[in-house]
Amino acid sequence: MAQNPSSPASHNDPAAQSASGVPGAVPPSRSGLAIAALVLGIVAAATSFLPFINNISFIIALVALALGIAGLVSVGRGGRRGKGLAIAGIILAVVSGAVVLGTQALYSAALDKAVDEANAAMDEAAAEANASLDRMTGAATDEVLANDVDVVIGAFSVEEGSYGLTDTSLPVTLTNTSDETATFNIHIEAVGADGSRIDDAYVMASDLRPGQTQDFEVFTYVPTDKLEAMQAATFEIVEASVY
Repeated sequence: MAQNPSSPASHNDPAAQSASGVPGAVPPSRSGLAIAALVLGIVAAATSFLPFINNISFIIALVALALGIAGLVSVGRGGRRGKGLAIAGIILAVVSGAVVLGTQALYSAALDKAVDEANAAMDEAAAEANASLDRMTGAATDEVLANDVDVVIGAFSVEEGSYGLTDTSLPVTLTNTSDETATFNIHIEAVGADGSRIDDAYVMASDLRPGQTQDFEVFTYVPTDKLEAMQAATFEIVEASVY
């Protein structure tokens, strides 16, 4: 005798039952939105810490978040499976977005620091270049005289020379007070009592070693009409340069 399909025995047949426990029912499929959310969440998480690329990762994370929420809603309505996938996708999306924001803030701070350091280095190099240029052109005379060279100006002398000529000279001694070999150029003026310039001369010491001294004589030829003024003149250093 054949068994009635609606008999209790058929209800106990495992093959005739679904995963949901309802006899004869077809198992619901997983939510495609939840799966997509999980996949995009994984991609976003894997690339969220990479510089520049994580800009795209943030967009992917937003899409994964939207898909995860949509998938969770569809599962909640009972038409699909995949609640865990949707939740996992949402979590990965949120974590990825947070990582992107955090790493970009970190990279931005590091970039700002590098830019600031580069600008500071450039400013320092420019300042050093300007200082060197000033020392070479005489614009930093006081600094050069204070740190690099000692200039001693002696007394102006006038003597009767041979053949009725007059010999004149002003002794000048230069000493390199720096710790490097350098060339010095000193501009000296003879200034009258009224502040006018009577004459000027230049002294140049090439490749003077640290501590080394060199003697010079300037104003060795003075026109007769200036002799009296030169004897009463004050001798001043107008410019001192080093290179």
